[in-house]
Amino acid sequence: MNDNTTSTTFNWRDKRYSTFYRVVDQIVNELQEMVWSDGKRKKRLKGDKLDSLHHSVEKLVSDTVSLVYSKKRRSNASIHKALGHYKHSRYNQNLSYRIHIHRAYDGMCDLGYLNLVLKGASDGAHGKYLTRYEATPKLLSLFSAEEQELCPVIIPHLPQDETIRVQVNEIIEEEGKRPWKRTKTLDYEETPEVVTMRSNLKVINDSLLRNWYDLELSDDAFLEMEQLLLNKDQTDISRQLNLSRRTLHRVFNDVHFKTGGRFYGAWWQFVPKKYRSKLLVNGKRMVEYDYSNLHPTILYAEAGLTAREDAYADILFPRSDCPKATGKGCRSAVKKAMNAMLNATKTMTRPPGGFKPSDYGTTWKELSSRILKRHHKIADKFYTGQGQRLQRIDSQIAEKVLLHFTKYGNAILPLHDSFLVHSGYEMELEEVMLTEFKKLFDVPIHVSKNTTKLNPQPAKDSIEDNSSGINIESILESINVGYEKRLDAFRNLRSIR
Repeated sequence: MNDNTTSTTFNWRDKRYSTFYRVVDQIVNELQEMVWSDGKRKKRLKGDKLDSLHHSVEKLVSDTVSLVYSKKRRSNASIHKALGHYKHSRYNQNLSYRIHIHRAYDGMCDLGYLNLVLKGASDGAHGKYLTRYEATPKLLSLFSAEEQELCPVIIPHLPQDETIRVQVNEIIEEEGKRPWKRTKTLDYEETPEVVTMRSNLKVINDSLLRNWYDLELSDDAFLEMEQLLLNKDQTDISRQLNLSRRTLHRVFNDVHFKTGGRFYGAWWQFVPKKYRSKLLVNGKRMVEYDYSNLHPTILYAEAGLTAREDAYADILFPRSDCPKATGKGCRSAVKKAMNAMLNATKTMTRPPGGFKPSDYGTTWKELSSRILKRHHKIADKFYTGQGQRLQRIDSQIAEKVLLHFTKYGNAILPLHDSFLVHSGYEMELEEVMLTEFKKLFDVPIHVSKNTTKLNPQPAKDSIEDNSSGINIESILESINVGYEKRLDAFRNLRSIR
């Protein structure tokens, strides 16, 4: 390769992803040679700046193309266009505003590889949503028709700049405007604890990347599920499922790592609960176990007490009399209320967003009073911001559970206080969850299996062999569905040396 295409930093590449790197090199070469709208060519980049251009093109191609894995599946990616976002830090080590936005993004748009879908919007300093863009047919045409259906598999994992993150929420108040929340990342001291956590996370992520996770859904059913996700907040396209995102990072809420610490970043964390029964690991069904009453049990244990068997039951109504006003039941309503009360730093006069106590024939004041009365032995913990501290504890337990399974090369997916494993390991998962909790708190806790199932939808316009009652078209389609193709492609990639 000549200097038009790549620098020495990129001379070694994983040959399993040769198509991706060929596409990146072609686009980088075109960006180096292109004539811009003012009729001029920009100065050719070399050395570190050329490396930065490669990183930018890799990210732009990956963020858009990995969202394409069926003829109907072309979703939007988002991009920060504010100058301040590209300040060099532990969270951003490779992208610069001048190269990533002005050279790579704008250039790929001018070359016809990217298409602006919706400009970002803001209200003064308040960003409402990011700029949205998508891969064009020209960019997709650089991949074969077969490769386009396998994009989440054939696009390499791009390492994160930092997997241990500290984020805080700031409330910004401007005269004449409603207060709004801004998320800010903080730098922190590199301590032995941080090094250990980052090392553990690398072990976990390396294990995750050795397996393929998918959903046992037809392409149409997959799209229907995604639409449910987007309907919750049409401005938040981060909820769309990018199957190539199979690694985790941890988010803490203070620079001393006393609060937060949960694992985020993987696509399966956005899957609606009722669809989790369709999760597959290497083509095999998964099972989910979670801790019951985890945070209340911890608070009682810290007080030297044993929690009730179910901290959320019979507070609104006796279990047998609970109305199904919202389709979730009274227990879920109480759980949501208690979580809000534990996270709040002062007494709440209104219910959390999306929750209506009137659906259960009560008011927020009355519900809060009932919870405090039922849990009077730990009442001093409510409205004191305990939630983030409790998350630090459950993330510590989660790290231990994850490391147990990754040590033996077994796939395990975290969902905060629950975990998914291949069905053959469910008894081991239950035992490990109980053991790790007992190491911290010498009190009993219940671990339960999530048995939520998704009712299968009959295939539309199917052709049946009436003599046998067998749906022939359905059988033929099942052999060639997206998740089977992606698994075969993943296995083929792993066989390449």
